[in-house]
Amino acid sequence: MTVDNRNDIVDVLLQQHQQLRELCAAVHAASNDERKQLFGDLARLLHLHDLGEQAVVHPATRDQTSRGGEAIAVACAAEEDRVGWAIGDLEGLGVDHPAFVAKFAAFHHAVLDHLAHEEREEFPLLRRYVPTQRLHAMAGHLRAVQALS
Repeated sequence: MTVDNRNDIVDVLLQQHQQLRELCAAVHAASNDERKQLFGDLARLLHLHDLGEQAVVHPATRDQTSRGGEAIAVACAAEEDRVGWAIGDLEGLGVDHPAFVAKFAAFHHAVLDHLAHEEREEFPLLRRYVPTQRLHAMAGHLRAVQALS
């Protein structure tokens, strides 16, 4: 995960979202030989990303934004839980299983929907209600949470 230390939390998350999109597309297009490594990379990045959001982002959305922030944070966390269960199911299935490609396609769609939801609903609230200095501090906290995992 390459991150520019000058970026705020939203910038960092948008970079990670792009990496997740690229890895999902790579897994989808990969040959069987490449798929295992790429899927492992995707699972690790998604796990770290979700840990950081649950520890840093959703609490700020819930506590430091408008009254609608709590509902958005809860919805985003619930989506992350569903995506986490789905990736666990895919890991249990294995990339060589005949059903993997079809199940991964549904998972890929769910991930894209989730990322778009955060970008459309949660990130604008953070930028609107949380002071810039705090957004930068949150980026450091996110990096620390992800580094310790």
